Amino acid sequence: MKPALRLIRAAATVLAFAALPVVAHAAEPQPSPISRPATGDRITANIVLNHLRAMGFQGEVSVDDTGQPRISTMIDGYKMVIFLYDCEKDGRAEDRACGNMMFYSGYILDGGISADTMNKWNAQKRFARAHMYSRDDGKVEARLEIDVYFADTGADAGRMFKEYFDLMRHQVRDFRKLIDFS
Repeated sequence: MKPALRLIRAAATVLAFAALPVVAHAAEPQPSPISRPATGDRITANIVLNHLRAMGFQGEVSVDDTGQPRISTMIDGYKMVIFLYDCEKDGRAEDRACGNMMFYSGYILDGGISADTMNKWNAQKRFARAHMYSRDDGKVEARLEIDVYFADTGADAGRMFKEYFDLMRHQVRDFRKLIDFS
């Protein structure tokens, strides 16, 4: 290779490296959005109770068979239960931060509802899922449920609770009409 050509290539290489951006390295790694502390995007029974009361509803906190918090309330004279899952193990049930929840409403029927009716509901309703359940006492229960996931979403747990509570409130009214429960 001619000396002039080597000199041109060497100069081009130096210029190419000089054009690269300077990358600074932080002294400590920065947390990613996914590994942020578990604070605002968790739900607690106290958040649920405070929002229920602000909307004019009462609520009672208890724990299920596994020790997870649950809140019972009434909508239009019918019981609804809000189960909290993926919760911290320690502390008062009201204060434990939980990763997700389920709204549940069940209605004991004299007879069942056809699978076609339930399938039609589930096909037409996007968020609330309905199903039949045969209880140990032989009674048939029509159930409506909505699951809500909070953990690591960055969502405001109180705001999400209110939105899904309103959705469930409307869905249970429609569901009771569907199953002719009054």
